[in-house]
Amino acid sequence: MDGITHMKNGAHGSIKIQHKYEDVWMKAGIDQAIKALTFQIRRNDELIIELAQRWCSKTNAFVFPWGEATIILEEMKVCWRYFVKGAPISSPLVSNAEKEIEQELIRAFRMFFKSKAKRADHNPRMKHFMSNESLVEHEAILSLWLSRFVFHGRSYRTILISVSPIAIHLARGTKLGLAIAVLASIYRDLSLLNNKIRIVATVELEVTLWAPFQLVQV
Repeated sequence: MDGITHMKNGAHGSIKIQHKYEDVWMKAGIDQAIKALTFQIRRNDELIIELAQRWCSKTNAFVFPWGEATIILEEMKVCWRYFVKGAPISSPLVSNAEKEIEQELIRAFRMFFKSKAKRADHNPRMKHFMSNESLVEHEAILSLWLSRFVFHGRSYRTILISVSPIAIHLARGTKLGLAIAVLASIYRDLSLLNNKIRIVATVELEVTLWAPFQLVQV
């Protein structure tokens, strides 16, 4: 569990986090997804560009000489253990306790944004929550996982404040339809990249993508 290891230095910290929260992860249906997506898969830009060139945004499929093929929800479930059925990821926070946790996470995000790095970097943020035995430690861990492996930010090491509500729901064992959201982000970014390739005449491309393309590669 390479990604979880980054949350706290050493394998012992990784195992400790897993044992502490695994029951809740199982209840939320993300325990296998966390284990599956924390393996390091290096991005192959040439492969992604080649695939994106074959992408058809009208059918959401790759067009090969022998026919069309695409990534489907069943693969999100079978290969990556994302839960298909569940509440939308846009589900609002209802209770005052949930809203207070969100505010605490936002305060932490702003604190790190004001640092020299000007971003909520993974390592210092995790050290902050764990060393202080924060009451929102679990939500912070899930925010890291969501930002790094599920909904990528502009930087591999940046934590997205926008995933805080999702992390809060998951930390309470709420099942969310992550598979649908992840697949939609892959379709969206493949269409975006395909369009960029078609309109840019030069070799170099500059486009911001958010989807977890390691799933496309595999």
